[in-house]
Amino acid sequence: MPNNQRQSPDLSRLSDLLIDPRETLDVEIKDWLDLSHNEEHKATLAKALLALANHGGGYVVLGFREIDSVFTADHKPPILEGYSQDSVNGIVQKYAEPPFHCSAHHVKHPTSESIHFVIGVPGGHRVPIRAKRDGPNKNIVKSQSIYIRRPGPTSEEPRSGREWDELFKRCLDGRRDELLDQIRTILMAGSSTLKKDEISRLERWTKDCEEAWEKCVRELPSDDPRRFSHGSYTFAYQSEVEVLGVQMAG
Repeated sequence: MPNNQRQSPDLSRLSDLLIDPRETLDVEIKDWLDLSHNEEHKATLAKALLALANHGGGYVVLGFREIDSVFTADHKPPILEGYSQDSVNGIVQKYAEPPFHCSAHHVKHPTSESIHFVIGVPGGHRVPIRAKRDGPNKNIVKSQSIYIRRPGPTSEEPRSGREWDELFKRCLDGRRDELLDQIRTILMAGSSTLKKDEISRLERWTKDCEEAWEKCVRELPSDDPRRFSHGSYTFAYQSEVEVLGVQMAG
């Protein structure tokens, strides 16, 4: 799993989300959803999780009701135990391809002490996350669809080439280490380990070149830049066609 994924933040950071709550591209706020029995509610949460995962990570906060564009803490659900990390990741497994792991916490509001359910969604995925099934009655979530966070904010499918480009760029960023390893493997392909006698030959060649250089600069003034008064380093190489070379730089 990529190490840039946002997950398992400390509880003080989560409680900050409850103060003056508002939706942003990386925070989605919803009223209490029934995660145990209501399939439409599960699909609604799944859509939010998919969009945030493709956005690069974020949070879903449950327990606020929006009235006149203001989020107000709603009463806590009858059975708080129904809101668990297992139930959230069960929804992810049901709807997301490839699946990912979310963190989930019961968080107390710093002042009102109302309880809210906060879900941490990881980002940094190497491929776009798609829905692998329809929502109930083929509503809310559509199979094989990809969702992102769009200005509004809303969770919807990409509508423009720019939005697709941004999604693919995030995926490529998530694969950067893997791609660098693959490039390194390609560059190293075909390189052979030098045998002991070949190493000795290369060392002799390098020593001969250094002695030749020292002979050339021996008669130069002490402050001549060709003496590399600030120090120097040497590296040598040998190609498969038996060409020897040495480079020296100050």
